[in-house]
Amino acid sequence: MKKVLVFLIPVLIFVLPVFFVRASENVASVLVEDFNELWTYTASENLDKEKAKITIVDAGANNDLLYPEESQGRPKKSLGFKCGFYNQGFNWITFFPPKPIVIPGKAKKIQLWVMGMKYRYNLEIWLEDYLGMAHKIDMGSIYFSGWKSMTREIPWYVPQQESSYPMDRPLKITKIILRADPDERCDRFYIYLDQIRIITDIYEEPFDGLDLIKKSGW
Repeated sequence: MKKVLVFLIPVLIFVLPVFFVRASENVASVLVEDFNELWTYTASENLDKEKAKITIVDAGANNDLLYPEESQGRPKKSLGFKCGFYNQGFNWITFFPPKPIVIPGKAKKIQLWVMGMKYRYNLEIWLEDYLGMAHKIDMGSIYFSGWKSMTREIPWYVPQQESSYPMDRPLKITKIILRADPDERCDRFYIYLDQIRIITDIYEEPFDGLDLIKKSGW
């Protein structure tokens, strides 16, 4: 019996704090990018610049598929891009937002709506932490037809907090990269992007002085 107690005590010491931490959460879905502003891009050297065009399109994912409370009356817009390459190979395209997109709270998942048109490309979202380190989130293949919500978890090892206040150290979205399969067709490519959402914990432990931390910018 003593051996069992000796084993259980360290387990309880570890598990109980985790239980209470989980209880102190406020998880929300936050829209961080609606693609109403034009992004910029760069691509591999064999890009056919005559075919390349990026624009804001007056169309987007079906509002019924998006969050209805925020989609009511929202103009349907998305980021559209088309291009071609001179040769097959490890072709790539990188999209940059007008400015890095700050993610509120402690991010758990990232979601992006993509209109796939059955091209064998892989999509990545790149994040930057408060230390300036870059992190790749592999969203997967866009080889599908129509609008699809692509969702991935933010790895646990990506730093988002410090032990002292202010604790939150928000991540930033810095770019989106598309990489072609080397044997994919090269003469044309189309893609549309709509709504980046973050599933994030925006809980803040209340204490006397929290408002001062929020207001002070020095």
